[in-house]
Amino acid sequence: MTISAVTEPRVVYTGSGTSGPFAVSRDGTAITFDSNSHIKVTRFASATAVTGTLLVENTDYTLTGGPDNGSITLISPQTALLSSERLVIERVQPKSQGLNLTTGGSFDSSDIEARLDRLTEMVAEASGRGDRAFKIHFSDSAMQMLPPKSELAGNVLGFDASTGEPVVGTLDGVASIVTSLAEIAIVAAADADIATLAASISALQTVADAVDDGSIATVVAAIATDAIEALGGLTPAANKIPMFSGADTASLLTFVDEDNMASDSATSVPSQQSVKAYVDATFLYVDTVADLKALGSSLLASGKTIKTKGYHAAADGGGATYTYTSGGAGSGNDMTIIDTTDAGGHFDMVLDGKRVSLAAFGGRSSGNAAHATANRTAWQTAIDLEIPHFIPKGTGNYIIDAPEALTSSGTHAQSGAVVVDVPFDCEFERGAVVGLADDQYTHIMQVIDGADDFRLKNAKFDHNYASNFLAASCTISNISQTHLINQASPVCFNGGSKIKIKDFECEDSVYGAIQTNPYTQIDLIDIDGLVADGCLAGLICNGDVTTSGRYVRQMSVRGFKAKDTITEAMDINRGVYELTLHEPNCVNCYTFADHGEFHKEVIDIQDCVRVNVNNPVMDLNRQSGTGLRIKASNDTREISVTSPNIANAKLVTKQNMISTATGDWTVETGVGISGGVLTWTGTSGDVDAQQTQNTALGVAYDLGTSDSETTKAFIVEVPVTVTSGTLFVSLGTGSNLTNSSYRSIAITASGRYSFVVFGDDGDTITFRGATFTGSVDLSKVNVQENVGALIVIQNTQNVTITNPLLRSGSNAIQIYDLGNDTCDNISIDGGIIDSMVLDGVSIACHSNINSGVQKVTNLNISDLSMKSIGRYEYDIGRVEGGVISGGRLERGTDVEMRFHAGCTDILVHGVNGKNGSNGIALDVDKNGIDTEEVEILHCPGFVSSLSGVDTGTTSGSGKAVVSRGACSYAAVDATEAAAVYGGYAIIIGATFTASGNNPLNAGLDTTNSVANSDIRYLLTDETGAACSSKAYTVRWWFEGPTKFPVP
Repeated sequence: MTISAVTEPRVVYTGSGTSGPFAVSRDGTAITFDSNSHIKVTRFASATAVTGTLLVENTDYTLTGGPDNGSITLISPQTALLSSERLVIERVQPKSQGLNLTTGGSFDSSDIEARLDRLTEMVAEASGRGDRAFKIHFSDSAMQMLPPKSELAGNVLGFDASTGEPVVGTLDGVASIVTSLAEIAIVAAADADIATLAASISALQTVADAVDDGSIATVVAAIATDAIEALGGLTPAANKIPMFSGADTASLLTFVDEDNMASDSATSVPSQQSVKAYVDATFLYVDTVADLKALGSSLLASGKTIKTKGYHAAADGGGATYTYTSGGAGSGNDMTIIDTTDAGGHFDMVLDGKRVSLAAFGGRSSGNAAHATANRTAWQTAIDLEIPHFIPKGTGNYIIDAPEALTSSGTHAQSGAVVVDVPFDCEFERGAVVGLADDQYTHIMQVIDGADDFRLKNAKFDHNYASNFLAASCTISNISQTHLINQASPVCFNGGSKIKIKDFECEDSVYGAIQTNPYTQIDLIDIDGLVADGCLAGLICNGDVTTSGRYVRQMSVRGFKAKDTITEAMDINRGVYELTLHEPNCVNCYTFADHGEFHKEVIDIQDCVRVNVNNPVMDLNRQSGTGLRIKASNDTREISVTSPNIANAKLVTKQNMISTATGDWTVETGVGISGGVLTWTGTSGDVDAQQTQNTALGVAYDLGTSDSETTKAFIVEVPVTVTSGTLFVSLGTGSNLTNSSYRSIAITASGRYSFVVFGDDGDTITFRGATFTGSVDLSKVNVQENVGALIVIQNTQNVTITNPLLRSGSNAIQIYDLGNDTCDNISIDGGIIDSMVLDGVSIACHSNINSGVQKVTNLNISDLSMKSIGRYEYDIGRVEGGVISGGRLERGTDVEMRFHAGCTDILVHGVNGKNGSNGIALDVDKNGIDTEEVEILHCPGFVSSLSGVDTGTTSGSGKAVVSRGACSYAAVDATEAAAVYGGYAIIIGATFTASGNNPLNAGLDTTNSVANSDIRYLLTDETGAACSSKAYTVRWWFEGPTKFPVP
C-alpha cells in the first residue's frame, strides 16, 4: 500500500460530554495501523495537564474498524469526556524489523513493501515528536546539554545572561514572587471591580484622616458606614435590621413592637414581647372541655382559637384545638362541636386530616364499664363523620356496650355495638385494647354496605362474654337478616369493599376473631397479621359462592396465628370465592373435647372456587382431629397446598362396644396399637353389639353431611369361619348409605368380612347364627378411635399438595369423593410423612361407598417418602388413571401398598421400598381389579429383581432349583405365577455324554413358582426333552411380580 501524508499519526480530541466514537484519523486522513496494540490512548484531565492516564483496550475503551477506518469508544468505568478534558490517540509501533532476507533466497515484493511502509510510519511518528520538542534557532550553533537531574532537582532552569547557555538557579527569588502573586490574587478576588477597589481606597483615606484627628469613635463610624455602603449599598436608619437575601444582596427590614400585629407586614420583624402578647391574646388554653364550655361568650370574639389540655382532665390525652364562633349555639355533640354554657356561641374542633384520639371525643381507656356508653358514642361519632382516629392506650381496656340488648326473636337496628357504613380509618395506639361490657351479645363492630376503603391497624380486642351464652336468634334491620345472638365476633363484615386489616389481635372471642357473612358482595379483604388466642375460632367466613352478593370475591391472609382455639382456627364455609393463605401457624386448636373426635379440623375450607394454602404449620398438641380439611363442590376449580407441616395428633381409645348381654363381651386394655382389644366370650345364638364413636380395625369415614354422630361411618373387618349354615349380619337402620348390600349380609363361606356401622348409640351391628356353626373371631378386632387425617380433601378437582411434612397422626392424607362429585387431577409433589398409626395416603379406598358414584381420576404422586406407618403407606381404591413415582417407604408394616376394587390404569414407578418388604397387597376381593391394571416398574423392595450363577445337577424331570427370598407378591396359583413372574437362564457349562440328552436350552418353570420361595428352570436337549440328572452351570435372571392381579 501507499502511505497517506499524515505529518504525525496523532490526534487530540477536546471533550464534548460524549464517550465517542473518536475517529483514528487526523485532519480527515486516517491513521493506519497493522495491530490494535499499536494504538495508544491517553486521557488528560485538562488541556494544560503534564501527565495523563494511559487507557487499556477492552477495559477502558473499544477499538473497532481498521486498519484505515478505526474508531475509539470509551466504556465503563470510563465516563463521558468532559469539555475540560483531552483525549490523545496516537500510533506507536515497536522499533523492530522481523523480516529475514537470506542470500539467494526468494524475493517477495509484498514483504519488502510492508517493511518500507513500516519504516515510513516510524519516520512520521519520530517527525511528529521532533516537531513538538524544543528547537535551536537556525542562526545559533549547537547548544550544550542540560545539566544532570541531580543538579536540576529542587531548582529552576534558566539561561546565562551573556552566553544564552542553560544554567541552574535557586528558588529563593521565585518564592517571593509566588507569595506576591498569591496576595495579588486575594486582592483581585476581593475587589475584582476596579471601581469598587477605588471606593475602598477612598474609604481607607477617610479612616486615615479620622485617625489623624485622634477620634477612635469617628474611625469606627467611618468604617461601619463605608463598609455597609460598599457591601450592600444600604443606608443606615433607626429601627432598621439588615437581611441578606443572597451572598451579595441585602435589604433593610423594619423592627416593630406591635402587640396586635395589626400592620400584618411581610417586611417587618416583631419583638419577642409583641409575639408573646399576640399569642396570649389569640390562643387561650383551658384544662378540660367543661372549662371550655364555661367560657363566657361575651369575652370571646369569633375566630378565637382555644386549646384544651385534656377532655375530662388535663393530660388525659384528649386535648384538642377549637375555633370559636359567636352568635348562638351550634348543633353541639360535645365532641367536634361544643356549645358554650351560656348558648352565646360554639367551638368547632380543628381537624387537619391527622388522626384524632377518641379521648378527644370523651372516650376513656379505663377498663370501667360505667364509661362504656360514652366510649361507644365517641367511637360511633368518629366513624359517622369519617374522621381518621385512633383508640388511645390508658389504664385499662376501652370498654363499649351495645346500643340495645339483643333479645331472642326480637328486631334490632344493628348487630354491632358500632356500625361502619362509610369509609373507615382507625388505628389502635400500641397497648390499647377494646373490650365489650359484660353480658353484651353483639359484635363489637358491624361492617355493612358503604364501608369503602376500610382500614384497621394494630387492633386488639378482648371479646370474652361466655359467662352468659345465649343461643337464640333475632332480626337485624340494617341487613334485613336473621342473626344468631351467640355468633358474635369483635368484627363482622356483612358488607364493605377494599378492606385492609393490619396486625389484628383478639383474645377469648365467643365466636370468630373476625367473621365475614356478606349480604352485599365484598370485593377484597386483605389481612396482614391476625392473632387469635383462646377464641372459639380465629377466622370464620360464612356465605355462599353460588349466590350473588353472599361471598367475599378475594381474600388474602398473611401472618395468621391461632392458639388454643375451642374449635377451628379457621373455618371458611362457602363464603369466599378465591382464598389465599400464606404461612398460617396454628397450635393446640380445636380443644372442645365434648364435640367428639371427628369434624375437628384446625383449618376447614369448604366450597371455595380457588384455594391456595402456602406453608401452613400446625401443631395439634396431642389434640385429636384433622389439621387441614378442604372440601369442594362442583364450583371448585383449583386447590393448591404448598409445604404443609402438620404434626402431633392425639390417639385415643374409647372402648365403648357393649352387648345386650354384658357378660358376652370383654375389653382388654393395653393390647394393640390403639390400646384396646374387643373379645367375644358369648355363646351361640344372636349377638348384638353397639358401637359409640369408635371404629374397629379401620378408618372412620366422615360423610361430611353434618356434625351429628349419625354421619360417622366405621369399617369393621371381622374374620369368619363357616363350618356349616349361614351367618346373618345386619346393621342398624340409621345407615344412610345408598348401597343396601351393606345393611344386611348373609355369610356362607369363610373369610374376612367388612361391615360398616355408625357412631350413634342407637345403631347396632347384629350377628345372627341360629343355623350357623363355626366362629366369628372378634378377638383380633382392635377397638380404635380414629382421630382423622391430618389433611382431608373432599369432592375436589385440580388439587396440588407440595412438599408436605406430616408427623404423628392417625392418617396423613385422605382424598375421596363423597358420592356426588368426582375428584379429578390430584397431585402430591414431594414431602415426608412420618409416624402414622394407620395410613400414609388413603384415597377413595373404602368399600362402604357405592362404587358407581365414587372415584378419583388422574392421580399423580411423586417423590413422597414415608416412614413408621402403622398400616399401609398407600391404601388406594377407585382410582382411575394414576402414577406413583419416586420416594422411599421404610420402617412400615409388611404391606406398604394396597390397591382395592375400582383401580384402573395404575403405574408405580421408581418407588424404593424397604428391604425385605412384601411390597404390594391386594384387596380381599382381588377380582375387583381387572387384569394388569396395576403395573410395577423399577421399584427396589417391591419388585424382586435377582440374578446369579447356579451349579448343580438337574432332577429326574430336568429341573434346576435355585432358592431365593420371597417375592413382594405371592401368586395364588401357577396360572397367576406365569403371568406375574418372569425370568430366563443361559447354560454356561454342562457335562456332555455320547448317549445324548445333553443340556441345550434353559427356561423358567412357573409350575411351582406359587411356592414363592425358589426359582425353577427346566433344562432341555436339542429335541426338547428334559435333561434328567445332568450336571449344569447356568447364569440366571428373575424378576417378579410386575403386574397385578390375575383374576
